[in-house]
Amino acid sequence: MLFGLFGSETRSIENPAVSLTDAQAWQEVFGLGGTSAAGETVNEESALGVPAIWQAVNAIAGTIAHLPLHLYKIDADGSTKKAETDPLYRVIHDRVNEVQTSFSWRKWLVSRLLIDGHSRPVALQADHRSRGQQSPARPPS
Repeated sequence: MLFGLFGSETRSIENPAVSLTDAQAWQEVFGLGGTSAAGETVNEESALGVPAIWQAVNAIAGTIAHLPLHLYKIDADGSTKKAETDPLYRVIHDRVNEVQTSFSWRKWLVSRLLIDGHSRPVALQADHRSRGQQSPARPPS
C-alpha cells in the first residue's frame, strides 16, 4: 500500500505472497463476514438493509428472471425444438412448484446467487399424481 505509508498489506490479493486460493483473503476483498474497516459487522441482513445494495440485487435478479426459459429437445436429425409436451416444460416454464411461478423461483435463485455466491434448487420426487417440482434450498450457514 503506497510504500507502506498507510500500514502493511499482509492478506491482500494484490500481494504476490498471498495465494489466490486463500479464502480469507477473498473474504476480505469482498468484505464478507467479520468486521468492516469501520468496525461494523457486515452480513446478509445488514447489507440488504442498505437501499442501494437491496435495489442492485433486486434489479439484477428481476432482469435475469424476466429472460425466457424454455426446455428444448434434440431430434434424431440433430435439430432442436421446444419440448412443450414434456411434463418438465411446464415446471420450468410456468409453475415451478405449488407456491412459486417460474419467474419468482428464478428471481429467488439469482438473488441467492448474488448474495451467497451459490444457489441450489432441489428437485422434488414426482409420483403418478403430480408432476416434478423444484424447491429452493438454502444451504446451511
